[in-house]
Amino acid sequence: MDLYHIAALSTAFCWAMSSFLAAAPNSHLGAIAYTRLRMLIVFVVFSLVVLARGTLHTTYGHIELLAISGFVGIFLGDGVKFIVMRRIGPRRTAMLIATNGPISALISYFYLGELLSALIILGCGLVVAGVLLAIAYSEKSPSVYEHTEGSLALTVCIGIFAAACQALGAVLAKPALLANADLVSVTTVRVGFAVLCFYLLLLLPSRHVRATNPLTAKVFLQTAASGLLAMGLGMTLLLFALKGTEVGVATTLSSTSLIFLLIILWAATGKRPRTGGIIAAVLAVTGTAIITQG
Repeated sequence: MDLYHIAALSTAFCWAMSSFLAAAPNSHLGAIAYTRLRMLIVFVVFSLVVLARGTLHTTYGHIELLAISGFVGIFLGDGVKFIVMRRIGPRRTAMLIATNGPISALISYFYLGELLSALIILGCGLVVAGVLLAIAYSEKSPSVYEHTEGSLALTVCIGIFAAACQALGAVLAKPALLANADLVSVTTVRVGFAVLCFYLLLLLPSRHVRATNPLTAKVFLQTAASGLLAMGLGMTLLLFALKGTEVGVATTLSSTSLIFLLIILWAATGKRPRTGGIIAAVLAVTGTAIITQG
């Protein structure tokens, strides 16, 4: 296992913790208002870091592509993901987002010409199978962490759309990474364009783009922690992984966030995963081992 694989798995842990922290403020503010505040916090913090380091110039030759990457991968991908989370909870949302692994592998094959070996494809398949099984056999409870609002079939379609957007966003960012653009600067540019899009939504005469409840200090701190952990640390680690390994491998390893999330929810709720969930974890770990050795 090399540093790029470790970075992708670390991304998975960051995203799992972030999803756990995001459930309450996302429910309190509403998906769009929560995501908008989350992105703004990350953008402000990262902008200060980039200004202090003076590394923004490393992205100049790729601004247009990074803008599209931010629009597709973050504005659409993350924005829609939190709409899905509000409807079905973080666990099943993580399952749907896990499909970005095979989707990104397919996109990167046509866009970047990246080929995966049969062994790595097998490993990716085991990880995805483990993720799907973890959903099918984990405990269900009506709470902010596990619930269903509206049509489940429609929400599944929306979730797969979010996964495809995130996959495409990752693929579009890779040329800048291969040109040795600064990782933090790349994240800042992508998030910056996403923030602009989120604030443009406020021009729409719709209550859905505004907060459903007043912002409190607790909700702000939860939102900041979730955003900096996922978009700050997690996204930067994923960009590092994308720089040194195939897009399909990096995104598949990062999709193991569901396994970490099951453990976190177990610790938080005291409900042990079912036997099927444990088998799912074994499948995901086996697939991960095959990928990192392939």
